[in-house]
Amino acid sequence: MPVTRQGTNDAMTPESIQAMIDRAIQRNSTHTQDDASQNSGRGLRRPVQPARVCSYADFMKCQPLNFKGTEGVVVLSQWLKMMELVFHISGCAIDNQVKFATCTLLELALMCTKFLADETKKVDKYISGLPDNIHGNVMSARPKTLDDAIKLANDLMDQKLRTYA
Repeated sequence: MPVTRQGTNDAMTPESIQAMIDRAIQRNSTHTQDDASQNSGRGLRRPVQPARVCSYADFMKCQPLNFKGTEGVVVLSQWLKMMELVFHISGCAIDNQVKFATCTLLELALMCTKFLADETKKVDKYISGLPDNIHGNVMSARPKTLDDAIKLANDLMDQKLRTYA
């Protein structure tokens, strides 16, 4: 039996429910703080707060956990879950998440990120000197180390030479 609205005989179909939701969203999104003073006798409305960008201070107010890199996989996975929660609570933009999370790394974990950054620069420099067809294939593989990039590039060059032979 279809659900009806109180005081009417209209059936509540999924379409009518969606239309009601759409009207409520539209109504709420058009009101500002000035609208609250002009309430037309329907009671005060809560003003819609404009979204604002999460700053580093906002992120730090959520007290993110630090990670040293010596605690093991279990603590790492807990840290990752906590960081996702902090990102959600603080409203941290995706563009800032890596930068802000890096600030919570200490000791060995911080040294690993510096190593990875240096290694990434080396890989990028090496890849930039490859022929276009090899360059694209190596880039799409996203090698983590220079050794991986060199090995992949050599394998691709060997395949290319074999097809010519």
